[in-house]
Amino acid sequence: MLNCGRSLKDKLIVLQKEEKFEEMLLLCLSEKETQDTKELCQLAMEKTEEGIDRILSEKAELPYSQITADPEWKKKIDIILENNRTLKNRYGNLWKKMIQND
Repeated sequence: MLNCGRSLKDKLIVLQKEEKFEEMLLLCLSEKETQDTKELCQLAMEKTEEGIDRILSEKAELPYSQITADPEWKKKIDIILENNRTLKNRYGNLWKKMIQND
C-alpha cells in the first residue's frame, strides 16, 4: 500500500517494481509531473500503450471472438483514456468499438 508521506517519485518506483503501470499512469495524471517523475511517467505511458495494443491486437486477430478485458483493468484504461488526450486520440474509438463492455 502506498503511504501518504511518500513523494510522487517514491510511489511511482514502488508501483514500477510491482509492474502496476496503469496505476503509475493514473498517479501521473492526478499529480503534477516534475523533472524527477517525467521519466517514470513516460515509462508508465509506454507500458500502458503496450497493454492496450496487446488486447486490441488479440481482438483484431480474432474478430468474431468475445475477447473481454479484465473489468478492473478496463476501468483503469477507461479513466486513463478520459484523462489523457494523446492516448484518447490514439485508442479511444478503437477501444469503444472493439472491447466488449462487461
